Amino acid sequence: MREAIRTRTCAPERSGLAATFPSQLAVHSPPPLPRGFLALVRTIIDTLPEYVAILDPGMRIVAVNTAWRNLARMAATGCEADNAYMGRSYLEMCREAGYANSDARVMGDGLVALYEGRISRLEHEYMLDVGGDLRHHLMNAQRLAISPEYCVVSHADVTDRRRRETERDRFCQLLFKAEGDERRRIARELHDDTAQQLAVMQLSLLTLEGPRSVRARRTYSEIEAGLIALQQKVRTLSFVLHPPELGCDGIAAALKLFTTGFARRTGLRIDFTADPDCRTNSDVIDLALYRMTQEALSNVVRHAGAASASVHLGGGAGQIVLEVQDNGIGIDEAACAPHACCTGVGLRGMRERIEALAGRFEIRRLARGTLVHASLPIRRPRDADGPIRLTPG
Repeated sequence: MREAIRTRTCAPERSGLAATFPSQLAVHSPPPLPRGFLALVRTIIDTLPEYVAILDPGMRIVAVNTAWRNLARMAATGCEADNAYMGRSYLEMCREAGYANSDARVMGDGLVALYEGRISRLEHEYMLDVGGDLRHHLMNAQRLAISPEYCVVSHADVTDRRRRETERDRFCQLLFKAEGDERRRIARELHDDTAQQLAVMQLSLLTLEGPRSVRARRTYSEIEAGLIALQQKVRTLSFVLHPPELGCDGIAAALKLFTTGFARRTGLRIDFTADPDCRTNSDVIDLALYRMTQEALSNVVRHAGAASASVHLGGGAGQIVLEVQDNGIGIDEAACAPHACCTGVGLRGMRERIEALAGRFEIRRLARGTLVHASLPIRRPRDADGPIRLTPG
């Protein structure tokens, strides 16, 4: 099956792109279009708010909608403003936008791949500067089902959507930071206050040593054992609330220490692996990955009936990936859907935490066991070449 090219604000490395493209592809005579085809297409696309153009087999613009014409009047001069680039090669227009600009190269490269049949759809997000107004735009291109020799290209202004997403991400990060600060405060109180009071109680208990009845000795031993167990639980809770090495040694070290302790406490065999130099440089992302691992392994112990599990932390291409897998009975297929109503609070919490940071969360039932997968962007690449500019002259 052909794959679609999908990119966002960052373009591929230049070294991975062809240096030049032909001004138009070698074209065989296409079959005749149905009668009134272009007139019907114009009528349909005129209702759309996006900037839409239809390209013929030579990548020449043969039909545009009203939104496209309005944009051309703003961005072009002379006859091109009047005819909205009709008859022009779209690939040539990408070239004129400047192949020094990586966005123009990506769109040109993608269109060639689309026409050559190497992909079925092209999608690319870029910045567009029209007369000094810098906005986010999303390009889509794909073949027309009724006549595959022709292609429809659309450009949609997604600036408002991106701003809403940015505000949502910022708000979620503030919430996660507040949550982390509160957990840190509680952990400090448990360590500095509650744990110390328990230690004082244990020392006070020693003053009661001396001759006593069998019943008193038994009660003394029970109180002492209870205090020791309670101290251990407080220390564990303090660590779980805010692991001290999370902000010092990075997420890989924190997960290694957590999985080692979790395996010791529960008896579950856990194999932890991490790619070299796997760091996020983000306290919020580190905390999200740590909490996901906590919840996923807790689910394994409570529900999976598994003897072993693996935790892998990997990265590359501006992302960090965390996978937790077990060899248990496997999750119910119905709970794997993104918006499944039968999932518990833990699964929903994991998904919401990852997706709030612009990440992708997935649960899969395996032949034996369950896989929990999360990937998060660890940086937002920017196009160093700047936005595509559509300004007169």
